[in-house]
This record gives sequence, structure tokens and C-alpha cells, in this order.
Amino acid sequence: MQGLKGELHEFTRSPAPLQCFESGALGSKKLVVFMGGLTDGLLACPYIRSLSAECAAEGYALIQPVFRSSYCQFGTGTLDRDVEDLTNLLFWAQSNRQSDIQVSLIGHSTGCQISVFFCQTAPQAVRQLVKSVILQSPVSDREAFGLEHDKDFVSNLLQKARSCENSSEIVHTLYGIAPLTATRTLHLFEKYGLDDMFSSDLTDEELRERLGHMDDFHCLFVIALGDQYVPPNVYPDFCTRLISAVHGSTLFTIEGADHSLHKPKDIATAAFVSRAVEFMKEGFLN
Repeated sequence: MQGLKGELHEFTRSPAPLQCFESGALGSKKLVVFMGGLTDGLLACPYIRSLSAECAAEGYALIQPVFRSSYCQFGTGTLDRDVEDLTNLLFWAQSNRQSDIQVSLIGHSTGCQISVFFCQTAPQAVRQLVKSVILQSPVSDREAFGLEHDKDFVSNLLQKARSCENSSEIVHTLYGIAPLTATRTLHLFEKYGLDDMFSSDLTDEELRERLGHMDDFHCLFVIALGDQYVPPNVYPDFCTRLISAVHGSTLFTIEGADHSLHKPKDIATAAFVSRAVEFMKEGFLN
């Protein structure tokens, strides 16, 4: 399998040592920050190498951070912790470049929730660095979990999580590899939980409450119409509801594509990278 050349950096030592991998145009003041989903880390999606090559051609640096929630550690944290890590990354990048930077965020799966929550809660000093936000496969963890488990299992797990006196108690191990605290279980799988931003059963008003602040950002929704984590018959109608929740946002759909754009092989990745680079060009200032 082809490797990816670049530089490995440590971007903070507090509250924990964290690293990021930089490729593309190293040292550029135009940064593309990619954040994957649950269980993801470096090279999370098949388009990363191609995206890095296109970033190099355009003069952008591609940054893949390792957060405290990366790989199998997401179940012991929250979106608040992710925002803290992303904030530290951007402060480091600003200091590392010793000048103002411009940032495009690309979130894949739960990386979309991180991006949206960051744009709402991060300090203004770092939020203002963000020139565009690309949400690739924004899906509902709650609905995806419901596709994988029967209603009784889900109901019993949520009841167990609600009844815990210690919110940091481990109540479930997701996929057999990722321990979940009571708090994160409720955030991910309870209706109106902190991570519940893209569920198709939310009303238009509820979607607007969760996503409306994204009006202030150049925002692109990238929807994989064959996403295996989305219930049947949700798309394409829900796509329209998503962009209606974020005024001025743009929609790009990929026919037959799965969640991570592995399929259709090569076609989905090429379509995404081409559209993403075009969109980021619109957001970055000269």
C-alpha cells in the first residue's frame, strides 16, 4: 500500500501529548484539517492520499491530527474534549507559522459533529481562522446504532447509562474494542444527545437549532447516497432538509457511495476530492 510522505509534529503536551501529521504543501499558511469518525486515526478514508496530492498542487498543507478521542478512545470523552484538542491544534499552527493562517475543516462521520460543535463553542480567536467547513457523510450515530441493534437492546443500554451514579462508568464496549462511558453513551445514542445533530427524525426547527450557527461559515454537505449507516428512504429528501438548516450552504451528493467513499472504487474518491478542492478555493482568501 502506498505511503504518505510528510512531517510528524507534536502540537501540545497539555492536557496530554498529542501529534499531527502534515503533508501536502508543508509549512503553508493555508491549512486543511481532516478529522475522521469513531475508531478513525491517520489515513482514515481512501481519499486522503489523493487529497494530500491535490493540496500540494494548490499550495495547501493537509493536517491529520491525533486527538484524545482518536482510534478507540472516543468513548471516554466528549465533543467538548475534541473541541479543546482542535483549538490547541490551531493555536499551535498559528504559532508554528508565526503568522496568520487560514483553515478549512474537513469532517468525516463524527468529524462532522466535531466541526459543527467547534464552530459553535470554540474561542472566537480560533473560529475566525476557519474559512470553510466540509461535512463528508454527516450521519446520526443514534440511527446507525438502531440499524445494528434491536430496540430492546438500545433501550436497556440507555436505561443503564441513565441510572449510573458515576457518569464516567463504562457501560458498553462498542464493536468489542471501544469502551463507552455512561455520558458518551447518552451523547451518542439518546435522542437530543450532544452528538445528535444529523438524525432524520429531528424536526426542521430542531435541525436549525443544532446547525443554524453554521450560517456564518462557508459550508458544504457531502452526502454518500449509498451510506450503510443511514436508514432506508432517508435520502435524498433529508439532504434538502440539511441544507435548509444551514442558510447559504451547498450540497454535493455521490450516487451509490458508501460511508467512507470506498465504493464505487476510485470514482467516489475522485468526485469528492475534486469538489472539496474547488470548494476550499472559494473559501480561502488570496
